[in-house]
Amino acid sequence: MISGSISNKGGVCPALTCTVGSTPVVTDSTTEFKNAGCSALANNVRVEVKGTKRSIGSVLATRVEKKD
Repeated sequence: MISGSISNKGGVCPALTCTVGSTPVVTDSTTEFKNAGCSALANNVRVEVKGTKRSIGSVLATRVEKKD
């Protein structure tokens, strides 16, 4: 699990790329978004990410939860 603020957000929902803390994160059509839809995610928004680390170092998110 990764927690932190989003930075370097790119892409178009549901296929986003961003950095959370120092970890590159990608989302896809199977990612579950909780407490906010995909389009509500932006730089400086705090999130908690669950997913699978890929061999290239990024995490493919299975769930992204917006935090207060």
